[in-house]
Amino acid sequence: MARSVVVMFLSLAFLGALVASLIRSPKPVSQAESSEPLVIYCAASNKSVLEAIRGDYERDYKTPLQIQYGPSQTLLASLEVSGSGDLYLPADDSYLALARERKLLAGDSSVF
Repeated sequence: MARSVVVMFLSLAFLGALVASLIRSPKPVSQAESSEPLVIYCAASNKSVLEAIRGDYERDYKTPLQIQYGPSQTLLASLEVSGSGDLYLPADDSYLALARERKLLAGDSSVF
């Protein structure tokens, strides 16, 4: 029980830090005013955090967010089937390890 609380807290802290860095970083030319949505697969446990910053992000970057919420395993399966997405935010880092093993993550997919 205590481990799951710690993992959830760390996931929320990571999500908050990620969002803060996205909001504070300069807008890349290629990302400014994009009509293409940013596709996010997000664990249901992180929904309140992501929804809290969604409006600010869409307004500041003029980029819509297409967010799919659900259980981490279901999101991983959706990511595997679709083969596309911009951000995967599971509730537990074990799902990131699975995504990495299945070669679903591109570039530097470090866990912070």
